[in-house]
Amino acid sequence: EQRLVSKSYKGVIAINVKLESPNYKGSVQIKSYLKDSQKVSKQGKDPRIQEDDYKSEFKVLYPRESTIHVKTNESNLNLLTTMMHSIDLGCYQVQQDLVSTKYHMLQDDNPIELSKYIVYTTDLYEEEFEAAHKNVVKELNTVSFSDLILMEKTSSKAFWDKALIQL
Repeated sequence: EQRLVSKSYKGVIAINVKLESPNYKGSVQIKSYLKDSQKVSKQGKDPRIQEDDYKSEFKVLYPRESTIHVKTNESNLNLLTTMMHSIDLGCYQVQQDLVSTKYHMLQDDNPIELSKYIVYTTDLYEEEFEAAHKNVVKELNTVSFSDLILMEKTSSKAFWDKALIQL
């Protein structure tokens, strides 16, 4: 398992999982979730989103991409969150969450590798947040997890090459 918080793409987190089994052949179920922030607000953990002060719009773009758009009524805060997968898991709405699930065959010579990307964009930091969000999602559709890691390494190296720190 590899996890990444991107510096190259603002508001992107990613995970890559490879399932291998030397002694099991059969079906495994893969589930992936995108939870709506309403549940967090009802627990009182996000002061910007009060109970009954929001509306959520769910967009399921089968097969690899789905989005939740949350907007508060009083403060007009917008938050777009998109879940993407490197393989087709499908997606459906369960109450206030988006769920992707699929059965895959696991075999000795054919491991299952899955990358998941979550993209967060808010109008707190981006005036044109919807366009910025669409651009990041579009670019990530063309980038593999290993490419993203390479981009992050290159970006970090460029930063540290410019930073002059002497002890």
